[in-house]
Amino acid sequence: MIAWFVRNGVAANILMGVILVAGFASIKGIKMELFPNFDLDVITVSVPYPGAAPLEVEEAVCQPIEEKIWDLAGIKELNSYARENVGVVSVEVARGFKVSRLVDEIKARVDTIETFPEQAEKAIVEELVPKRLVLALAIYGETDEKTLRALAEKTRQVLTALPGITQVEISGVRKPEIVFEGLLNADAPLSEINSLKQGAAQNDA
Repeated sequence: MIAWFVRNGVAANILMGVILVAGFASIKGIKMELFPNFDLDVITVSVPYPGAAPLEVEEAVCQPIEEKIWDLAGIKELNSYARENVGVVSVEVARGFKVSRLVDEIKARVDTIETFPEQAEKAIVEELVPKRLVLALAIYGETDEKTLRALAEKTRQVLTALPGITQVEISGVRKPEIVFEGLLNADAPLSEINSLKQGAAQNDA
C-alpha cells in the first residue's frame, strides 16, 4: 500500500484532503466539556469511633465490615483505612455492576453487624461522587470576625440555592463557640440552666 501511494502521489494528496475535510466537518459534532462527568465506581463505608486509636478501629470496625461484605457479587477490591476516631472501608465496584444496587446490599449487610463498640456511631454507606472546585470567593473588610462570618454564611446560602451547585464550604474563620463563665452548682434547678441558655442566645444574636 505504501509503495502504491509513493508511485501515485496525486491519489495520496486527494486522500489526505478528504481526511482533513472530514475531520473539520466533524469538529462541530464532538462533545467538549470543561469538566467532564465520570463515575468513580467506588463505595465507602465510614464508621466514626470517637476516642479510639487506629489499632482499635482496625479490629473493632474495619475487620468486621470486611468479613461481612467480602463475598458480595460486584466487589472488585476492598481496602480499609483505620485512623484515629474513624474507620473507612473502600469498595471498588466491578465493571458492569450497578453501583446503587451494591450500595443497598452493603448497607443491609453492615446494618446486621452487632459487634461494633457501643461508642461507635452509625455506619455511613455512600457512593463516592467526584466534586469539583469551580469558584473561590473571598470576603474581606475592616470589620470584626463575627460580621465576616455572618456575611460568609449569607453568601453560602445564596450560592447553595443556585442550580448546579451542590456544596459550598466556609473556610478561614473560626466556628462559633459559646463559653459560660461563672459558678453553677451541680444540683442547680433546670430553670437556672435554661436562663443561661436564653442569655447566651440573646448575646449571640
